Amino acid sequence: MVRELLEGRRKGEPWLVDPMGHTAFKYVVYSVATAKLFFETGDICKEHIDGYNKFGAANIHVASEYGRTEVLRLLLANDAEVDLPKRQGSAYAGRTALHCAVLRSQFECCEILISHGASVHARDAHGATVLHMAALEPMCLVGNQVPNAKMTTVHLLLEAKADPSDRNDAGHTAAELLALASGHGTGPPASSGSHCARMTQCN
Repeated sequence: MVRELLEGRRKGEPWLVDPMGHTAFKYVVYSVATAKLFFETGDICKEHIDGYNKFGAANIHVASEYGRTEVLRLLLANDAEVDLPKRQGSAYAGRTALHCAVLRSQFECCEILISHGASVHARDAHGATVLHMAALEPMCLVGNQVPNAKMTTVHLLLEAKADPSDRNDAGHTAAELLALASGHGTGPPASSGSHCARMTQCN
């Protein structure tokens, strides 16, 4: 059905937008087959690929957060900006796709992004690095539920030379933030000790 609809439009014709101001391309992150059909039209330009939705996120952010690896690869193959920050003034301004993938322990997306040159030193509007994202949720309740997904994610970041000594604008390192998020003050919590240990390792 999608193919028929796309074949029925004239090449170069402006894309229709919904009441939120989004074109249909904003929803392709949930199906790589649909995304490919849109790219085959030849009418998907850089503006569409890196364009923001009403929440200040682009498709690369959504694909990374939800673990849509094939869609992520397709976006990057079509020149999506790997370190595109979320829109200034939005709720999570400054976060890159790698921030989004790390937050949800989507380590496969992390691998893809890092292999395409994503910076492990990027900071969001509050000075948080990708390691800080890994510390925000001691237990991954939303996102990748694969056992040890968070540890795998942290290991990838450290291998890519993320700096565990970096502090956010509030003055916390990732390990300190993890301790605070776990309700254990500034000391490493017993249940998250291995996470803290990883985050304090400098390779």
